[in-house]
Amino acid sequence: MEHDQQASDVLYTEQVFRATEMAMERAGSAAHENLKQGLNTLATITSIAPFVGMLGTLWAIGFDTFFGLGTEKFAVLAMVAEGISRAGVPTALELLVGLQSLWAYMYLRGRLAAFDREMADAPLSLVNQ
Repeated sequence: MEHDQQASDVLYTEQVFRATEMAMERAGSAAHENLKQGLNTLATITSIAPFVGMLGTLWAIGFDTFFGLGTEKFAVLAMVAEGISRAGVPTALELLVGLQSLWAYMYLRGRLAAFDREMADAPLSLVNQ
């Protein structure tokens, strides 16, 4: 009789543990999805920023620098030099935005991976306690 009671208690404990483990996995998965929510947007910004900067640079060189040429040689050279120096601004901004968003993306992905590892170890920690 006592042996049956112990077996029943062990079975009940295993069932409670499994139910707790499943609930923890569901909660961890829901938290993971919430934390992951803005990462795709950040990755998109990281990948598009260089192209937007290049477009701005080409636009500045093509339309601002060489527009209206046909004057004196030295005046043209001064206009081209000024236009090219202004055309570098979009490239610099693109680098700033692209590198900062890449750093933020990599940092947040690392934090998300650490969170996932912590959530994977949580049921074992619960059993150990």
